[in-house]
This record gives sequence, structure tokens and C-alpha cells, in this order.
Amino acid sequence: MTHSIADVVDLVASRTAPAVGPFLIGIGGAVAVGKSTFASALVDALAPRSVEVVATDGFLRTNANLAERGLVMQKGFPESYDESLMLAFIADLRGGRVATLPEYSHAIYDRIEGATRCVSAATDIVIIEGVNALQSAIAPLLDVRIYLDADEPAIRRWYVDRFLEQVDLAHGDETSFYRRFVDLPYEQQRKIAEGTWVGINLVNLVDHIAATRAAADVVLTKAADHSFV
Repeated sequence: MTHSIADVVDLVASRTAPAVGPFLIGIGGAVAVGKSTFASALVDALAPRSVEVVATDGFLRTNANLAERGLVMQKGFPESYDESLMLAFIADLRGGRVATLPEYSHAIYDRIEGATRCVSAATDIVIIEGVNALQSAIAPLLDVRIYLDADEPAIRRWYVDRFLEQVDLAHGDETSFYRRFVDLPYEQQRKIAEGTWVGINLVNLVDHIAATRAAADVVLTKAADHSFV
């Protein structure tokens, strides 16, 4: 049974690296479950190998495109991602080519227009993390698949706390998506965060994300204090 990052490192070491391109690790799980934090910790644990972390947010369609498709309220759902772009990114890495993806900003809640990021195929390991990282079209292309899990009330609290932190940071940033909430009373900010969780993120978790748990080689379960159990 896997309970720690050390166990994941051992699993990675036990798998045969591809002849061409980097070793690919996928990290899936709910919004706010701690995927990016875990990925950062895994980078340190995998040293001295070169590791790049790629968030699948870069593959989200632009807000304008989501509006055109009527998907604004389904942002983060499978259909809100440009899956063909994500598959092309992985194919480039597998083919030993430089792979590119759009840059995404959580502050503006959208792609950064004209900005791209390049990932070298010479990198030892690429970690792909996101709510859709273990979807059926992606999971078979990865060398190790990890799912982060936790009880729903804990994830909900982490999401609400993160939302409120973003609103607080928006006080000094006129470009922030969260700037629109700054002048609202705190309880209203919290109500919006909780409503967003119930109406969007929880629906996505139940209808789409939770099913990808079955594709994982490793399921790590977090307690309310973020420790693994």
C-alpha cells in the first residue's frame, strides 16, 4: 500500500524509462485537493533527475471560446479542455521533440494571450497534473498514474480557503479575475465560493474526476490536515 512520496519515488524507479523522451507521471484528483503542491514535493523527491511540472490548465480553452461553446459554467469539465492539443503535446514528448503549450494565469483565470511554454524532450521526467490528467484518452499514455483523494468536506474547505485567499490577493491587482469580489462582504465572498464548489466543482468531481481514480497506479488519500493516511 502506498502512503508517501517515498513510495511513489520507489514506484517510478521500478518502471522502465522510455527509450525516447521523458518519463511521464500523471497526477489527477479534485479541484483544490493539492495536486500542484504534491507535484512540487515530488520534484524535490526525484532529484537529482531533471523534472518539469505541467499543469493541464494550459490546455483549457480560452474564456472567450468557452463562452462561444456555452461552456462557461463547465470550465474544468472534460469538454472545456482542448484534448487534441494535450494529446499533441504528449506525442511531441514521446517523439523526442520540444513540446509547447499555452501559458495559463490563475490570477486572470484565463490563458495569457500569445504566451507559450516549451518543455524539452531531454527532460528526465515530466509531471502532468490536473483534474483531467487521468482521463481515458490521456492515462494510457503515461508511465505512472497518481490520484490524490480526500473526503469531500475537506476538499470543499480547501477550495473555499483558496478562493478567499485569491480574493484577498486581488486587492492589489486590477487585472485579477477575483477583483470583482473584493468589495463584497466577507460572508458573501464565502457564499460565492461555496456555491461555486457545489454548483461546478463538486459536480465535476462526482460526474467526471472521481471515475479517473480507477486508472491510477497509486491512490494517495489525504486527511483534513493534508497528511497522507
